[in-house]
Amino acid sequence: MKREKIEFHMCPPVDMYYSDEGSTITTEIDLAGVRKRDIVLDAGKAGFCLKAKKEDLVFDSCYRFCEEVDTKRIDADFRDGMLRITAPVEKSFLHARKISVH
Repeated sequence: MKREKIEFHMCPPVDMYYSDEGSTITTEIDLAGVRKRDIVLDAGKAGFCLKAKKEDLVFDSCYRFCEEVDTKRIDADFRDGMLRITAPVEKSFLHARKISVH
């Protein structure tokens, strides 16, 4: 009797934060045990989708940025099991004008 291989899908641990000056959003995703060649990353102005495989486990999820980013300048780096995505913000609300409420 042939056994069917079962894959488990889950979301990886993720940290997302602004740079001190609010000009970039950095996302760090823990993909321990995944090889770089097994990572698929698609990004747009509003967010990104990730798929990464490791043995019988598939990390498969999408995330939204809290602001639109410059897709031409998004950078992704994978080292020691950590995927770091740096996305420059187009117009940061951190520098928005404060509005008085009457």
